[in-house]
Amino acid sequence: MKIKDFIKATCFALMAVMTLVACSDNEEEAPKAEQASLVSFGFYAEDNPGILSKDYVATVPKFTEAATSYEIEIPMPAMVDKSALVARFTVSEGNKTLVDGVKQVSQSTKNNFTAPVDYIVSNSNGTQNLRYTVTITKASNMVWSEAPSIGTATL
Repeated sequence: MKIKDFIKATCFALMAVMTLVACSDNEEEAPKAEQASLVSFGFYAEDNPGILSKDYVATVPKFTEAATSYEIEIPMPAMVDKSALVARFTVSEGNKTLVDGVKQVSQSTKNNFTAPVDYIVSNSNGTQNLRYTVTITKASNMVWSEAPSIGTATL
């Protein structure tokens, strides 16, 4: 009977060691993906020759953990042809940017901005997707300033 007890104890000890080895924390974790983020966005005269005579740079909203979509508004004069504008933008390293499923290349890809355009920015492993809706609003073509006083008229 002592041999049976010895074999049982040995088997129990082996199973305990195997369980501990299988549950160890020595497994390497996959590296975390970077944060998806649009860093800058604008339309530059250099990238849109014959369409823009000056640069229009947007203020990009700051990333918050609670938001998955952001609004970007850029005022432009009504006379600007918005049907084929090239945007200049930067995203966090490793991010990819799509519009309607088409990969976007800063300073190269043309889009029709006569209606709002959704830029989808994704991190490298696709675990985070953020939507930036870019809308070109109508800017006033007039610059108002106070006229100087000429004097007082008397009748």
